[in-house]
Amino acid sequence: MKLYRSRVLMAVLLAVMIGLFLTACGGNDEPTPTPEPQVVDTPVPPPPTDTPVPPPTDTPVPPPPTETPMPDLAADFTLFESDEGGYSVKYPGDWVTAGFAGITTLASNEALLDAPDPGEEGGIAIIVSGDAADFTSSDPVEMMTEAVSEFGLASDAEMTEGPTAVTINGKDGATAVINGTNDNGSPFIAFVTIIADEARSVIMIAATPAETEADFRPTFEAMANSIEVYEPTAPEVNLPTSEGFLLYGDTTTGAVTADGPSTWEFIGLEGEVIDIIVRPLADDFDAILDVLDESGNSILEFEIDESFGVEELRGFTLPASGNFFIVISGFADSVGDYELTLAEAGTLTGAEGVISYGETLSGSVISEDGSTWSFSGTEGDFVDITVVPFNEFDLVVDVLDSSGLSILDESPIDVSFDTEFIRVQRLPSSGQYTILITGFKDEDGNSEIGDYELTLGLSNGGQPGSIIFANATLNAENIEGHAFPFSALAGEVVTFQVDPVFELDVIVEVYNDDTDELLEEADLYTGFEEIVFTVPEDGNYYFQVKRFEETAGDYEATILGADTVIFELAVGDGVIGRFNEDGIIEYLFRGAAGSVLVLTAETDDELDLVLEILDMDDNSLAQVDDEMSGGSETLTYTFETDQPVFIRVSEFFSEQGQFILLLDAE
Repeated sequence: MKLYRSRVLMAVLLAVMIGLFLTACGGNDEPTPTPEPQVVDTPVPPPPTDTPVPPPTDTPVPPPPTETPMPDLAADFTLFESDEGGYSVKYPGDWVTAGFAGITTLASNEALLDAPDPGEEGGIAIIVSGDAADFTSSDPVEMMTEAVSEFGLASDAEMTEGPTAVTINGKDGATAVINGTNDNGSPFIAFVTIIADEARSVIMIAATPAETEADFRPTFEAMANSIEVYEPTAPEVNLPTSEGFLLYGDTTTGAVTADGPSTWEFIGLEGEVIDIIVRPLADDFDAILDVLDESGNSILEFEIDESFGVEELRGFTLPASGNFFIVISGFADSVGDYELTLAEAGTLTGAEGVISYGETLSGSVISEDGSTWSFSGTEGDFVDITVVPFNEFDLVVDVLDSSGLSILDESPIDVSFDTEFIRVQRLPSSGQYTILITGFKDEDGNSEIGDYELTLGLSNGGQPGSIIFANATLNAENIEGHAFPFSALAGEVVTFQVDPVFELDVIVEVYNDDTDELLEEADLYTGFEEIVFTVPEDGNYYFQVKRFEETAGDYEATILGADTVIFELAVGDGVIGRFNEDGIIEYLFRGAAGSVLVLTAETDDELDLVLEILDMDDNSLAQVDDEMSGGSETLTYTFETDQPVFIRVSEFFSEQGQFILLLDAE
């Protein structure tokens, strides 16, 4: 842990402190101008004359008056000591303090410490210790000039007094006074003190509104003169009590109780790559995972707290050799039992367990047999699977039914050396399925091993809405690419996925159709591209697919959105729709005069489907409802003019369920 803060950090903190304080000062009164001195003609006195000296008398002469010593304000002050910062200071007993790691704030009232927009005037000071080497000079006077230039207190800040060399408790120092005006037009005064030796510096900056300078400046000066500088000491390390030592490959159980976190210790070497898995044994226990070094400092960027499920640290490289402490606590003081596994990365068992919709879990491939996860699905479910490898691990993904047969059209999936995607995969029956993850095999049959992260979810979140399927080709004839328009409300999420053939590298973009502004772009891989777009405001938008450089070929596009999103369809598109309780979903289609559109709607659910074409004024142009529940409907419509129309698919009884819509032409 660092004992001092850098000069740059100090300047930032001081600027923030003064910014908060000056906001409190308020007011727009201009300072009263100092009147110019008046020059007057003073008469010259006449030369002195000889005045007779009176004879001495016996009247005693009074002794000269003695000077009354100034009161020591600091005599009644309270002592504050910062062992980590290496300084102490005295301050008025009715003031409040706050601070951390060698930085101390002292204020005349609580509002100046805590409120983002404090409403009371008063005095505030901040003290920071730092490395003297941060300054270009070791002379406190020159250090003062350099520091003040970095404070950024106000645009018109001016040093009106000093810098003046001083000695404070045996240490060289300097003082200065800065005047300025805050953003509200209120004048302020800042009293600055620097005390320095060869190793370090201590700076105090204290401020108050100009109108209360007479009240607070003596206090600021007394505080500055009370500062003692000494050798800092590291804070005492209070490591948690360990429940025992773990070796790589160990799995143990423990409990987080009302008494506090649970801790386990292990020995690691610099550069070792490890996995730590914490699996709560109760659904209501939200575990938090942290790892501390021998000084009690976390070696993680953040504590790990992803969800109520398994918490995992995968593929983590130890920064140094030594003893480490795995600390498991509960979010919001929750308690519960857990299972803890510590392992070298890539050595965990292959049969990982069960995964459910909406979960993201981690696993390892340690042999050519691969790693497996099982999940329960329902016939007609459309699922999304994402597998993200760690450390350049080239993996292969397959999905097997209960008989061990792949349900993928192209099995297995190994499109890239990076993330593998399976999107909108329909489950052919209800039952158990297995996700099989293996490593890529080289020419000699050797299989790669490594760690990965697996996510399983229902396509479109399983919500009512639409999944649009389209196929197209990009080549030199369509340089501008293809657009996929839609209209949506603010806050809706629309997902666009493009899966090109190997020869084609695509760029995917989303635009505001009302302003033609580019909002997002995806070009991360040579294969699958995806944009998950949150609509910023009600309006019209479109996705654009373009080819990268001179590549060419076919691609499949999939668009997913809620039932309130209106997608524009084209001949050849296929749609999977899921009704909500209203039993209505609409799409836009642009027809040309004389063209014939053929719509076919099918369902595996007990739905009574209705197909209808309406103009832009909501007038019905054609409708069909010939079949009973569970039957398919076909509607053929000839366009008399070039016109956009709405295609409405509805359920006669407003039932919920799923349908398939196909668009063809005669």
